[in-house]
Amino acid sequence: MRRPDGSYIIVRNNLPYHALGMSVWKPLWEEIDAYAQKHPEQVTDEPAPTVPTEEELLTQAKERKTEELDRAMAAIDAELIRSTTDLVAGHAHPRDVDGGN
Repeated sequence: MRRPDGSYIIVRNNLPYHALGMSVWKPLWEEIDAYAQKHPEQVTDEPAPTVPTEEELLTQAKERKTEELDRAMAAIDAELIRSTTDLVAGHAHPRDVDGGN
């Protein structure tokens, strides 16, 4: 399979390889490319990735924002939660807010 960047995905000795046209892969790439030129019917092009629609992009953005909001609300809730003991103690000993009796 030929990828859009010109590299190849092959199976050799029952193992998959991604042959790039550079570095240590260059000799293998040259061999594969020469074969591909002679036998184009044996090579398939990798399908291009699908481009998401505006609707899908909007849905993804909404999901990310909802997750961010949920995390923020959970952090706020964690700060505001008081133990039952604190709540009971607060009701058992009411205090006068204006400093009087």
